[in-house]
Amino acid sequence: MTLDHNLFLTINGWAGHSAILDKIGTFVGGDYFLYLFGLAVILLWFNKRLRKNVYLAIVSGILARGIIAEVLKRLVHRPRPFQVLKVHQLIVDNEAGNSFPSGHAVAYFVFAFAFLGTEYFWPFFVAACIGSLGRVFVGVHYPLDVIAGAIIGAAITWIIQKSFKYFSKPN
Repeated sequence: MTLDHNLFLTINGWAGHSAILDKIGTFVGGDYFLYLFGLAVILLWFNKRLRKNVYLAIVSGILARGIIAEVLKRLVHRPRPFQVLKVHQLIVDNEAGNSFPSGHAVAYFVFAFAFLGTEYFWPFFVAACIGSLGRVFVGVHYPLDVIAGAIIGAAITWIIQKSFKYFSKPN
């Protein structure tokens, strides 16, 4: 068994022992937490100082989550943990074979890194870590899936941000 599998079993092993922890885990590991996170990002558009960050999050999210993560999921075609291991699956996920990378983690870290250098980065970063850990806790992703998602989200956001700066410079 790999380190990734063992770490998954350790984190997911906490599921199913406490109704309260399971409720919290299904909230942060599910879609609603991501939707609330996205809504928080969109609401920051009303702060004129942060509009560029919101635009960065949108463009980076489309590229990183909508294109790169989807292409990788189909190329790698890694089974989800519940397909190969005995898990405490708290969320039903019908995307069999599309575990790597975690699209949720990509989106979380795009949102966080789009606000790097602002007062929102650290709260968003912590939320991204919690949401990504939640995906492992509920049994739909391995730790490596969410780590790869974090790297993709952060890297693409950084590249897009550098591109924005490059193309907005006067010649």
